Amino acid sequence: MASVVINERSCVILFTDGSDSGLEQGRSVLSPAATKESEKGDVRDLLFFVAGEDELSENVRDFADLDDTCPMLIILDSPEQNVYVCPEAKLSPQVASKFVESFLQGELTPTPIPPMIADVNLAECPTESQVEAVV
Repeated sequence: MASVVINERSCVILFTDGSDSGLEQGRSVLSPAATKESEKGDVRDLLFFVAGEDELSENVRDFADLDDTCPMLIILDSPEQNVYVCPEAKLSPQVASKFVESFLQGELTPTPIPPMIADVNLAECPTESQVEAVV
């Protein structure tokens, strides 16, 4: 269940408009970085998701105190209660890979998730959603 994983692990999430083409474009943007990370096997640092417009996506946005901009690329670090938002408006596989690598190198500045919001348990979100894993 995506909501439990998002609650317990650091995740790269690309929010899209939820259309078939938006979801497909999101998969293509994240695929190179996700493939590289998946080569680490069980010791990978990040999980990758493409999200559409649905209740789980809205709950994640609320949890991380994010607006409804689409597309939006973030790294949600629920265990540390931080979110990292990619500043680039035009997303590409290269932008996503650089963003992920910068996170892994500790080069990004986190935005703390506000305490009242951080108390939300994403595992309580409905299971039907447009949030899908990449690789």
